[in-house]
Amino acid sequence: MRRVKLVTAALAAIALLIVGAGAADASGGRSVLAGSAPSWANKGNFAGAADRNSPVGFRVYLGWRNQAGAEAAAKAVSDPKSPSYGKSLRPSAFRQQFAPTQAQVSAVQSWLQSQGFRLDYTPQNNHYVAAEGTVAQAQAAFGTAFGMYKVQGKTVRSPSGDVSIPDSLAGTVSGILGLDESSLFTHTDRVVDTNAPPPAGFRNAPPLSAYWAQLVSPYAYPAGYTDVSNPPTAPWTVKGYTPAQIKGAYGISSAYDGAGQTVAVIDAYASSTILQDVNQWSRNRGLPTMSAGQFTHSVGTGDVHQAREPAADPAGVGWRGDAGRRGGARHGASRQDRLRRRAKQLPGPRRGDELRR
Repeated sequence: MRRVKLVTAALAAIALLIVGAGAADASGGRSVLAGSAPSWANKGNFAGAADRNSPVGFRVYLGWRNQAGAEAAAKAVSDPKSPSYGKSLRPSAFRQQFAPTQAQVSAVQSWLQSQGFRLDYTPQNNHYVAAEGTVAQAQAAFGTAFGMYKVQGKTVRSPSGDVSIPDSLAGTVSGILGLDESSLFTHTDRVVDTNAPPPAGFRNAPPLSAYWAQLVSPYAYPAGYTDVSNPPTAPWTVKGYTPAQIKGAYGISSAYDGAGQTVAVIDAYASSTILQDVNQWSRNRGLPTMSAGQFTHSVGTGDVHQAREPAADPAGVGWRGDAGRRGGARHGASRQDRLRRRAKQLPGPRRGDELRR
């Protein structure tokens, strides 16, 4: 099993995602998660009530067992002066020592189901339970109204006050993420140089080989490579193969065009421009484009079921080009087949789950 570094930064990143559960008792056997409503959800920004039937996806986070011990372990493996320096825990060992128990997870899951929510996913470390439902269900379950607020030029949803949970879960739940739409304010910190705009397509930096080991670098192979005798140093990467070259390498006759076949591509992020990207890739190479009947795109099960591309990739550039290139290469090698792409949507603040596995 691959070892993972249990570093302080990872725990800090997770902690930032979680709203601290200052469990102040509320009437009716409920505990309020203090600070769970964002500061921008105030009367001055209020634009109206949220649509009761609109979908909402969220995570209920469970606190680590022995949080102080987990933080101490993270510091120890990262401190050169510590005897534990560099002796990172395996994921299974971390889960055994610090992960919430199955009984705790089951209690949260049972309560969510009793409120009508659909359970989506729980990682192996039991750190959260992902669920989905409607705004109406969320209002009833978490004891507060939901409103729409005008903030930074956007109209976004949020609980109108701090949410609450049953007292029986107060010692288990550390926070809830996703009930508000703060993720829409996430953006990449980038500077656009208008004197040097990005190219229309992805470009690998030279030097590039036209075939394997045409150009050889002076650098040693990375650790783990076994066939390192020919060439003796690592070759530069190949700039890419055309569909005709790929078919030639595998001895595929040009008479085979993929007619009657369906190819599935499983990928991350639900790019809304994938079909246009594949067709542009094909036109650039003098290949037939795909017809609408050749392409099917679906968002798979997992954390969420509603497409949230702006939140998943606020800059709009992260994975789209890569997904388009893969789809184009697949279509180029077999032009008449059907392409079925299945993507998993990963909203912005939910991507960096370093300790998920």
